[in-house]
This record gives sequence, structure tokens and C-alpha cells, in this order.
Amino acid sequence: MSDQPQNQAQTPRVKTGLEEPKLRLLGEILKGARRPSTWQVTMFGNQLRVTCYTNIENDKNNGRIEAKMDSITAYSFFELLRDVLAHKGPIKRFIECKTVVNGDWKNPVLESTLVVGRGEDNVVFVGIVSADNDRPRLQFRLRPTDFHALLGEDRKPMPEDYVSEVYGRGYLNLITQLAANVLDTHFREAQRPQGGQGGQGGWKGGNKGGGNWNKGGSGGGNWNKGGNGGGGNWNKGGQGGGGNWSKPSEPEPTFEADEDIPF
Repeated sequence: MSDQPQNQAQTPRVKTGLEEPKLRLLGEILKGARRPSTWQVTMFGNQLRVTCYTNIENDKNNGRIEAKMDSITAYSFFELLRDVLAHKGPIKRFIECKTVVNGDWKNPVLESTLVVGRGEDNVVFVGIVSADNDRPRLQFRLRPTDFHALLGEDRKPMPEDYVSEVYGRGYLNLITQLAANVLDTHFREAQRPQGGQGGQGGWKGGNKGGGNWNKGGSGGGNWNKGGNGGGGNWNKGGQGGGGNWSKPSEPEPTFEADEDIPF
């Protein structure tokens, strides 16, 4: 991760509109959890990332699994979601997210993989897979909470795959516009490390988290294998409660100018 001196002052991260609780996507309630897992787009160090919580009690890293990206890569993920929304039938696309370990910028290590796709039922989903095989794979089906229903002319529920398309387009439009506003409004000039450590990595490799998006082959639920196979064998898990679940308490991250994405 960061090679900054331990005594360097750190600026607390400022929360933004992206962290409105009802903008979270809710997944299933995992074994050992009392609340659904959550997905949220956030900003850290002038860059977008995806922050998920398993909400499993006593889970590693306070239950947090993240996909750390530069903002161009984040918007590339949004474009993959747009492609999936326009596609009919099972499909999966991936973005690998790597990080720096022990200051070795030349050999970034896989930390997590983002996935977007449609399952065999054609419902659109997003998800995240940690490189730590002990962590659960999280999937979030794009659909309204239990507090809302999309109905047709006969006031009967619309097909679930169509509902996921409508909900997905709404989510995508809101998040892309809000994220652009947040990046502009909350921009802060990076405070480069002192003592000759400035320019670590420079701008080279700033977009190294892209990974191979379309990895070929077919797979019936194994995200790591990629391809156009089924969307994973996932329980349907609830998105009830209006999206207003609270996170478990965790230490507040701090802003470090060179964390993960070189400046």
C-alpha cells in the first residue's frame, strides 16, 4: 500500500453525496450476518471506487471488500453495465483491480474483481470477488426494494428481467451524473510525500487496474472463468428495508495522496 512516513499528517476523508445510504445496492443476507451485504460507489483521494460490506460479524477488514480504481476505470465499468443492459441473454464482464504491496509499483497484486452481467434468468447484476478466497463472493441483483414495485397496464408485476433493466438504467444515470459532480465539487490537490518520496510512480500506470474485461470461455457461475455463461448460482437474498441499512462501525479511512492510485 502507501509508503508514506508514519508521522506524516493525514487529512480525514470527506463524505459525499455518493454515500447516501439509499444509494446502496443490497445483496443477500450471508451466513453469520444479520443484515444484507451492501454495494456502494464512493470517492477516495479524488478517485472513484466500489466499497462493499459483507455485514458478517467479526469478518476480516470489518467486512469491507473494495475495488480501488481510477475514475476513468470506474466509468469504464459503468459502460460495461450499459452494454449488459442492452444485451439479451446470459453475459458476464469483468474488471480486475490490483494494488501495490510493499512498495512494489512494478508488480501490482490482484486485490479484487468487479463483475457485471445477466444470469440465466436474464436479471442484471453487479458483484465483487475478493482475491482472498476466504472472503464471500458478493452479488447484487438490480431491482427495487420491497417498498416499490413496477407494474404494467393491468397493474400486475412486470417481468423481473425487464424490471432489472429499468432499475439498472435509473441507477446508472443517477450514479454517473452524481459521481461526476462529486469528483468536481470535492476535488482536493494531492499532498505529495515529503523527504524525497514525491512522484512515486508518477502518472505512469495510473490506470493499471483495468485488467482483462472479457476473458473468454464459458462458465456457469464461476466468475473467475469469465465468458458468457450463467450469471452465478446465487440465492435471491433480499433488498428489503428500503435500502436504509446501517453499516457496521469501522475505522474511518484517511486520505493519503499516493494510496493505490499513483499521482
